[in-house]
Amino acid sequence: MKYIYEEKIFVGSSSKSIFRLMTFIINWWRTIPCQILYVFSSKKDLIISDFGSYSNMVRTLVFAKHNRNLFYHRIGRKSILYSWILSGDKSIKLPFSCSLGKHVHFVHNDSCHLNAKSIGDDFICYPHVVIGAKNLYCSGKPIIGNNVTIGTGAVIVGNIVIGDNVRIGANSFVCQNIPSDSNVFGNPAIIKSINIK
Repeated sequence: MKYIYEEKIFVGSSSKSIFRLMTFIINWWRTIPCQILYVFSSKKDLIISDFGSYSNMVRTLVFAKHNRNLFYHRIGRKSILYSWILSGDKSIKLPFSCSLGKHVHFVHNDSCHLNAKSIGDDFICYPHVVIGAKNLYCSGKPIIGNNVTIGTGAVIVGNIVIGDNVRIGANSFVCQNIPSDSNVFGNPAIIKSINIK
């Protein structure tokens, strides 16, 4: 009985591996327009900063829909012409008007609206984050500094500046300027400075 049980596990594992390999091969062909645009892009350094290497970029485009959005944003508006071949995650909104620094990382991302004026280097974003204008009549958007991490469900709105080295906790509501080297949490937001030596 034990031998049969182990054999079933092996069969299931190999069939999953074969399915994953077939998915990779099919979707790899769909990444060819992305690979061609990458080769001729003037933003190769920015793109590689997000993915680490060319091979990792291709693997990520095949398996991670949310990172396709980041790739298409890096390429620019011309990505609209071919992004339908290998679509990104429709629940993540990343407007072309938002300038992004190097090393942007989405962690298990889903349902994000990142409509900031600019986002600095080393940005980490968790799911369900909203960044944008305070209301329909106020067009001011946040400016986010370098080395900022935003937790799940955080809302950042208004014409505000988030400094460098800031951590914004899950489900925080931020509508005021945040100084550099701070931890922010709660609704309304409570700001605690970090002692950096």
